[in-house]
Amino acid sequence: MYTFFSHLAQPYTLAFLFLAGAVIQSWRRRSDTRRRPWFLTLSFVTLLLLSTPWVGDLAYRSLACQYPPLVSRPRDANAIVVLGGGVLGRDDSHPRALLSPDTMFRTMFALELYRDGTSCPIVVCGGVVDPDDEAPPVARLMREVLVNTGVAADDIIVEDRSTTTYENARQCGRALSERGVSKVVLVTEATHMPRAVRCFLAQGLEVVPAPCHRRQHVSNSICSRSFRARARRAKSTPFATSGWGSFGIGSRDGCEGAVRSEELRS
Repeated sequence: MYTFFSHLAQPYTLAFLFLAGAVIQSWRRRSDTRRRPWFLTLSFVTLLLLSTPWVGDLAYRSLACQYPPLVSRPRDANAIVVLGGGVLGRDDSHPRALLSPDTMFRTMFALELYRDGTSCPIVVCGGVVDPDDEAPPVARLMREVLVNTGVAADDIIVEDRSTTTYENARQCGRALSERGVSKVVLVTEATHMPRAVRCFLAQGLEVVPAPCHRRQHVSNSICSRSFRARARRAKSTPFATSGWGSFGIGSRDGCEGAVRSEELRS
C-alpha cells in the first residue's frame, strides 16, 4: 500500500492523471464530432506509450544490442582505450574526488581486458568534467585506480584534455598514431558504444568494441541469436567474472562496491 501511494504522489503521476482527466472532460463537453479533441487525445496516447517500460527498454536495446559482449581480448589489438564518464566531487562523506559508478565500471572492465593477455598500453580518456569544480580530470583518477590495482604505470597513457566523445577520439588518435598503434579495444558503456565507435573510426583507427555495464536482461528476444550466444559465453568464461567480486561488480550494488573498495585502497 505504501509503494502504491508513494508512486501515486510522484509529480509525473499526478500530471499524467491531470492530463487524463482533461482529455476525458474535453470529450464530454464536445458533442460535435468535427470539433472533438482528436489532436489532444493522440498526443496523450503517444505520451502514454512513450512512458511505458516496454518502449524505454526497446529504445535502450536499439543501442545496447548493436555490439555483443567481448569474450576475450584480440591478440592483435595494440592498445586498450577506456572512456571516462563522471567524477564524484568532494563532500562530507569523502574528502577526495572519486570516480562515478559508470566510470568505475568502465575502468574495472578495462582492467580485466588488460589482464587477459600480455601487457599493452591503456589509454584513459577524460578531462575536467565540471570547470567550476575542484575535482581533477577524470583520466587522472582512472590512472590512479588502475595503478592501485596492479597495472604498470608505464603502460598507462593519460589523455586528460578532452570533454566530449569526439575530443576523446581526436586526442587518442594523435597519441596512438605517434606510437604506431592502429587497432584498439574500445571500452565504454553499451549505450554509448555506437557513437564512440563512429568517432574513433573517423580518426582512422580499427576498433574492437568492448561494451560494458549492460543491463542483465538485454540479451532477450529483440537481440539477435548470435548476440545472445556470445553473451552467454561471456558470462560463462573466467574472463567475465574473475577479479570482479572484490569490487562488487556483477551484484546489485556493484557500482557502490567498486567505489567503496577504491576508497579503502586509498
